[in-house]
Amino acid sequence: MARAAELEAQILAEEQAAEEARKGRQRRAKTEPAETTIYSSAPLAERASQEYAYVQRDLRRIAIVGGGLLLVLILIDILFNVTHIL
Repeated sequence: MARAAELEAQILAEEQAAEEARKGRQRRAKTEPAETTIYSSAPLAERASQEYAYVQRDLRRIAIVGGGLLLVLILIDILFNVTHIL
């Protein structure tokens, strides 16, 4: 009887751990942005919102890199043309 109670307690503990892990995955799925494969069965608005997030992030990166390069070119222009170093 003691062995059966021990096995039952172990099984219940494993089931509870599996349930907590499943709930943790569900919570993470709700809080993290969905970056999964886009299926054709998903609504168009949902697919478009995911694509717009990618586009917005890419445009921000392009603007940062482009602005940095433009700043470097302006500094080089000031160094060479205004201060007459070369």
